[in-house]
Amino acid sequence: MELIPKKIVDLEVTYWPSSNLAQKSFVNFLNNSGSKLSNKEIILFAHQCERISNASIRAWEASDNFVKVSSELLNNYDFKTLIKISDISYSLCMQSPIIASSFAKECPDILSVIGANEVDYFHNILKRLSASGWKEIALTKVFLEKSPEILKLIDLKQMKIIVSILSNLSDKSHELTVKNIEKLPVALSLITPSSRMYFLKLINDLSVISWPDVASNIEKLPQLLSPYSKKIVRELILVGGQVLKNDGRKDYEQYCVALHSLSLVDPSYYSWVARSTVVINEHSPKAAVAFLTIIPKLLTLYSKKDLTIWINEGIKYLLKYSQESDDISYFKLESSYSMRFLYEHSSVELISSKKVILEKYCQALAGRHIAISDINVLIAQNIGWLPGSIASTDGTSIYLPERINIFENKKMNFQVYKVYATHQASRIEFGSFDYKFILSKQIIDSSDRPNNIEHSGGYLTEIQKFFSYFSDKDLISNLFSIAEDFRIDGRTNLKYPGINIAKKMVKKYELSKRNNLSSMPNREMLIESLIVFSLGKKNFFIPEHPYKSEYIDLINLLASLLDLNTTVNDSANIASEMYLLLMSVPNILEFDFSMNHNIKNSMQDSSTILPTNNSDNESIDISSELDFQAPQKPEYQGDFKPDLIELITNAKNKNNEFNNQASGMDQDMLSNFLKETTEINVDQLAEGEFEQFSNLFSNNINLLNDESELFEDTDNKEIDNMDQNDSNYVSTGKSKMNSYYYDEWNFRTHDYKPNWCKVIEKELEQGKSDYYDQVLLEHSKLISETKRKFEYLKPEAMKKEKRLEDGDEIDLDRLVDFFSDKLAGYSPLADFYWKRNKIERDVSVALLLDMSASTDEIIEKESTNLPQYNNYSGAPGTYFTWLASRNLAKNPINHKRIIDIEKESTIVLSEALDSIGDNYGLYGFSGYGKDNVEFFVIKDMEESLNEDIRRKIAGIQPVRSTRMGPAIRHTIKKLEMTQSRVKILILISDGRPQDHEYGKDRTEKEYAIRDTRQALLEAKRKGITPFLITVDKEGHDYLQQMCHDIGYEVVSNIDSLPMRLTNLYKNISLK
Repeated sequence: MELIPKKIVDLEVTYWPSSNLAQKSFVNFLNNSGSKLSNKEIILFAHQCERISNASIRAWEASDNFVKVSSELLNNYDFKTLIKISDISYSLCMQSPIIASSFAKECPDILSVIGANEVDYFHNILKRLSASGWKEIALTKVFLEKSPEILKLIDLKQMKIIVSILSNLSDKSHELTVKNIEKLPVALSLITPSSRMYFLKLINDLSVISWPDVASNIEKLPQLLSPYSKKIVRELILVGGQVLKNDGRKDYEQYCVALHSLSLVDPSYYSWVARSTVVINEHSPKAAVAFLTIIPKLLTLYSKKDLTIWINEGIKYLLKYSQESDDISYFKLESSYSMRFLYEHSSVELISSKKVILEKYCQALAGRHIAISDINVLIAQNIGWLPGSIASTDGTSIYLPERINIFENKKMNFQVYKVYATHQASRIEFGSFDYKFILSKQIIDSSDRPNNIEHSGGYLTEIQKFFSYFSDKDLISNLFSIAEDFRIDGRTNLKYPGINIAKKMVKKYELSKRNNLSSMPNREMLIESLIVFSLGKKNFFIPEHPYKSEYIDLINLLASLLDLNTTVNDSANIASEMYLLLMSVPNILEFDFSMNHNIKNSMQDSSTILPTNNSDNESIDISSELDFQAPQKPEYQGDFKPDLIELITNAKNKNNEFNNQASGMDQDMLSNFLKETTEINVDQLAEGEFEQFSNLFSNNINLLNDESELFEDTDNKEIDNMDQNDSNYVSTGKSKMNSYYYDEWNFRTHDYKPNWCKVIEKELEQGKSDYYDQVLLEHSKLISETKRKFEYLKPEAMKKEKRLEDGDEIDLDRLVDFFSDKLAGYSPLADFYWKRNKIERDVSVALLLDMSASTDEIIEKESTNLPQYNNYSGAPGTYFTWLASRNLAKNPINHKRIIDIEKESTIVLSEALDSIGDNYGLYGFSGYGKDNVEFFVIKDMEESLNEDIRRKIAGIQPVRSTRMGPAIRHTIKKLEMTQSRVKILILISDGRPQDHEYGKDRTEKEYAIRDTRQALLEAKRKGITPFLITVDKEGHDYLQQMCHDIGYEVVSNIDSLPMRLTNLYKNISLK
């Protein structure tokens, strides 16, 4: 304990600090301040210390802390400031000595940032936060501890915002609030100074609207914004704040996701993206978030110029639909108009837009129909083509990239498509896949595997037999591809000279992307030189290069393939000779040279061969030889997979060795193929993984054969109609289960949402075998009567047609009229003949059944006071519980459900239609959500009614929801594939359309009704007669709006549905 100084005694000061450290600080203050302070000031100082100490219980801690910092405060400021600090400490002590103690301790650091003149302002801020509760006290203490760090980053006035944030959060979670204030200095340091206030205001709004998200935003948002300039940061934060205020937590979360994806954008676009976002935000914060979300992808596909035009049109779109809740569909690309406008005003060309014309072009080249599809369709089949493939062919069809945006306008990019398609079509036309192995002299002389495996017993394709003679299969495969592509190019140049200008343009572009030869080892460098030569560039190889002679020999070998009589076998032979030559060249980095050294960069015809230069190579140390990495092929040539295509062709061929077994492809043969092929990389698979991959590959190959069988009797045109747009059809990889995409009508924007709904076509599981016969027995009288009535629908054998100018016989009555008119001075037509014409009934009908969960409802024979099922408004997850309890409350005479009457009606109509020979299909639909619209094929068009179909009808059961629009559109597609003159679509339902997100929420009814109406109108426009039948007694309420000028009927007595359905069909089909 310190001795009390004599000066204290002399001045009669009664205050003495409690702690040893404070006592020492007090003595030092008195000793050091003697020359600065008068006795009166020292007495006042001591009085202030004592005043603080006596303010409350444990206030001595605050007094001690004040004493400890007093010397520092006096040295840095003045006595007046010292007393002001003591007054504030006393004031805080009256509320909490802990807060006062913390303030006294931190005030030197705080004052060093804000200055003495602002201490009262800081005190006022502090009073807003501090309170007597222990949580508030603890929070204020942390706030004081972090204040010096925070005040270095923001203005003092902005501390009010922080206090507001902490006050808002402290009511919700004390621990979370403390963590947030601890993280705040680091977060603020990552935000540009001019944007920190906006950041704090955003966090403050978040603390009110969505307080649980404050912590993640303090931690992550500054990191997301750190790459951007201060102006961009400020703009993006302002957008986030407006989104939060206007649209709430959900849309703000999407804003944060969009900010994260924005990091994928090229930094040169940052300013443009931010500026565009702000402009869009002025009209719609939601649309601004949609734009931020999609722009990273769009910038990889379109130019900034194209997108600026699209944005300006989008703002006009927002102004037009500013009152609509779905006004953001344009910037989400959920608008057909938006997608169409972007396509039409950009340089991008799409395969979906040019598919038909490219098919006609390829047909003109090859002399037969060649289907064109998106390359992603081929990749999705998982049979060897990998993501990243640009173009290819499977030997029958051609697959091209989804879009091309290489050049500055659509016309040039369409020319690129033509070059790609020409090369693939020429592979088919000029026999790239016709290779038959012949052990030629070139192969024998070049082989470095005399003990090859060609005759080892394992199955090999023709091209694998060729490759088996070479130890480096990657090298021989690469050389064969280069040689064959060069041969194909040469044949194309001569036969189709009209494509040469476009091809030169594409080759020039390809050359601009080639790697520098100086960075490649010798062997790879020579192969790259072959590719560069094939792209039309010559005279670039440096004369003094040690492998100049080999280069010239390779070029001469390649050029020999320009002869018009060469075949794919000649390409294999040339590849053999090139292999032998290249194997003598070590794959090492040896000679550094520049493409710009002594090069004439003329774009001349590569068929002009360089003069021979037989310089000897020096001996080389091959100890540093590198693994061979094949140079990248030119994109316009695409993937060349003769090995795989031969396998696929064999799998589809009923007479080849793969199909001798009932199970399809022999697994041992397939395993051997996978081990030998150079076109699928399986080297890194473990034994178990290889077996798994082999089985998957086998299944996918066999599926191709199944699909071929499925459509083998179908007209090509009909298949093309179903697949007119590749994006609308995707195989799921499972037998008899395909997916189709359809637009959905958004009545608010008077536009379609493109490819919005996914319809999954499934075969229905079969039910009991005796069900169909039971229904026939139960309704035998109705069926017999219906068949009898339907017999009248059959056409008469012949019908007399009168008033013809030529015919079988003369109509005497008309002949008399003719001469009467003639005598009267008229010039009548000589139409006094008649003949008999055969009349044929030509009708196709699709019956579409609602298989929603509500059709599980038991039919009541007597009215009750129970609410109608379609008035249910609870959560989707509780619907089945509600329905079960409702059914238990009923007193049915029989236990038939709505779905049972639908099934019986289907059987009655099927029997009737079979009796008159009308073409018909039976379908059902249900599902849940736009990505899972289930479409059940019970009986497809052109199928005959058989035992399997009868059991499928028995298997019809309720499933889930009722998204009518896409189900109707898919049924329209089915009817379009028929050739009938009269086409009818009958939909049987038990209520209004309703599904998850079929509108703003589950309670909205108008959106679903409007989309269904639009689908029905689409049917009418395509010459199809739609008719709706509902068993919902309240059906008139919505059917009048949904159908308007489209036929419908409400069947109030559901038991009469079988009879009403057949009568209605009779009337409809006669119109």
